[in-house]
Amino acid sequence: MQTFNNELRRKLAIQDSGEHAEEIIKRARELGLYVCIDLIYNLPGQTIDMWRSDVKKAIELNLEGVDCYPLEVYPGTILDMQIKRGEVPPPADWKTEALMYIEALELFTNAGYVPVGHDRFTRVREHVEESCVNGWPWAGILTTGAGCFMGYLDRYSYQNVDNPYEYIRRVGDGIFPIGKIHKSTVEDMMKKVMERLYIRLPIDKEEFKEKFGKTPEEVFPEEIKRLKAKGLIEVTDKEIRLTKLGDIWRINIAWEFANARVKV
Repeated sequence: MQTFNNELRRKLAIQDSGEHAEEIIKRARELGLYVCIDLIYNLPGQTIDMWRSDVKKAIELNLEGVDCYPLEVYPGTILDMQIKRGEVPPPADWKTEALMYIEALELFTNAGYVPVGHDRFTRVREHVEESCVNGWPWAGILTTGAGCFMGYLDRYSYQNVDNPYEYIRRVGDGIFPIGKIHKSTVEDMMKKVMERLYIRLPIDKEEFKEKFGKTPEEVFPEEIKRLKAKGLIEVTDKEIRLTKLGDIWRINIAWEFANARVKV
């Protein structure tokens, strides 16, 4: 979906109109299907008013879920080259991006949606109780599609082959289309447990100690102390969880642990 705004859809070379996309959503709802769409904020030339309009439209359509992502411009893509040539404006600064997220958070929350997982706002119980990320990082996710990189099972994570034709050939031959596989170390798993904060899940301190023989504070003393002092996390005897402020900066919080030196 990305946006309902036709001006922005043209800049992104999306072929159909926002009205057509809206009609498809309505038809799906009439068939009794759950509908969850992606919306992207901080698009080139997108104002906060434009973003607010997108969020309000999603709420008006009574969608079961909306995934809201900040724009990432990857080097060498058509959009990257258009920005460099001055054909479309660059995304706004990080402050505007943060304000856009806060705007979405307030609008969705006031409409009865709750934030779950990576970037989703939902109004249905299933998205909260049956989310595939609830077991991170100990459970598992089976990912399908060429190039998909989010598959994991316990300590093993994998990426599918990138080439779609090779992917189809392997599936047709009954071969699991894995392109790359990685086994995480104990230190990697410690970091991944702390990265539960990114997907808005608390860290169970007792479970952490059962898995690794130490508490999170013993493994990440500086990071936890610093984030707590900034009001980004709340630490109790039982768990570590995000504060309301921390929810806004949860990607940065995850990076703190991803780049930490583990005390083992």
